[in-house]
Amino acid sequence: LRAWFLYSFQPFDEGYFQQLKWPSYWLLLIWSITPYYGAMGIFWLTMFLVMDRSDEYVLINYILSFKALQFVTLGFLGTLVGAGMYHLCLTQDMEHHTCDKHGPGMQADFFYQFAAFWAQSFLSWAAFLLLPCSIRKGGTKARNAADEKVAGDDTLRFLKGGYLRRMIGFDVCVFLICLSWVVASAMRPGFYGLDQAHWQFRATCYFSKCVYGLLSFPFVFFVIPPFNSILTHAQPTAYNQAGDAVPLLGATDRLRKKAMDAAGVDVNDQGAVRSFQKNYAATNSTRRKQSQGSNRASQAREMV
Repeated sequence: LRAWFLYSFQPFDEGYFQQLKWPSYWLLLIWSITPYYGAMGIFWLTMFLVMDRSDEYVLINYILSFKALQFVTLGFLGTLVGAGMYHLCLTQDMEHHTCDKHGPGMQADFFYQFAAFWAQSFLSWAAFLLLPCSIRKGGTKARNAADEKVAGDDTLRFLKGGYLRRMIGFDVCVFLICLSWVVASAMRPGFYGLDQAHWQFRATCYFSKCVYGLLSFPFVFFVIPPFNSILTHAQPTAYNQAGDAVPLLGATDRLRKKAMDAAGVDVNDQGAVRSFQKNYAATNSTRRKQSQGSNRASQAREMV
């Protein structure tokens, strides 16, 4: 079950558009963005428990995936939904507002969502604290050796996580500001106090969550290629069918792997793998030469 969960969500040998054809991926994707009854929090808790926490890229990808999703779902969409709910509860009745019944944060499961949201943030910080103990399973040996050689300078570029370290500090500061906002509003003299049933307390909690989500926007740049590898200096990994973190295959490597699978080559037989790779390279070389020859012939006919 663990291997199915990890491979379905982050396969090492399939491109994203091919992954969109998998029902299992859609099932997990919908689960990961469902805000009701703490479903999203349970997903990211499950991911944290089953993922390979010894791999540098896995930890970084966990943090960035959650933070980018947080900006879209809790920040951008949450603000739009909250503003719409406020408009309806203030204008639905011409004489009295209905925000104490239909306003933001008045859902029956709101505090399940609220607790799950903060729990996810704590998990992302826990993943960050595990980074110094992680190892790099992605990339080539030559690339990793070169990085280790220059890492002695102890610059921010080569520390594990790269510039993500500064962003986590920013994230903690934003969290403390939002928490202070909720507490200060609740403790204001003559106001409503820490009454969970009060609609103003719930609305304050709701919009503090939205503000925290909106201020996660800088993390979006970290998930956009090629900025993700430049800013974090981590080499991509994903999961194989056994649930192990392995280097993520590029487009050429994916085609080669599919050809090996079609030919029935045993990946554990190094001799068979080398023989196949040699034949595969020779075949591709022949095809390229034939294609170049056809192009030259076509150009010559056009000139005539």
